[in-house]
Amino acid sequence: MGITNCSGLRPFCPSKDAPILLAAIEAQSTHLLTGDMRHFGPYLGKKVAGITIALPGDYLRALVRKK
Repeated sequence: MGITNCSGLRPFCPSKDAPILLAAIEAQSTHLLTGDMRHFGPYLGKKVAGITIALPGDYLRALVRKK
């Protein structure tokens, strides 16, 4: 059975963003790409529940540099 709430992830999970973060956790994502600086800005470049939070442009630039 999947995760149904983010009570254990506070303060990382404002209620409106819970479905996004929970979906990333459930999918076992390595990264969550977001432009939501208001809620996820303090966590950019950091891991939340094992998922790296990144801006889409930063992620793509890092991906291109690896090649």
